[in-house]
Amino acid sequence: MSVQLLDHIGVVVRDMTYTLRQYKQVLGLTATHTESYGDGLLEIAFLPVGPASAFGRTKIELLQPLRPGSSAWNFLHEYGEGVEHLAFLVG
Repeated sequence: MSVQLLDHIGVVVRDMTYTLRQYKQVLGLTATHTESYGDGLLEIAFLPVGPASAFGRTKIELLQPLRPGSSAWNFLHEYGEGVEHLAFLVG
């Protein structure tokens, strides 16, 4: 088994609207998918980064916790905004 792709980088944020605007203005990145997760626990947005490969394309996953009950909420209140996880595609 080996790493095929860094699938996504999970970044916890306080304000999704502000962060999406900043990522677009500063990095030129635009969300291709947004969703509410866990019955309103989180707002999530995916921003593709770099070229696609045979295994897919690396993404930045922005996570805005909306209420207690998620690891993102715990992370935000313990550490503030920042990288919470990395997800690899292995095969």
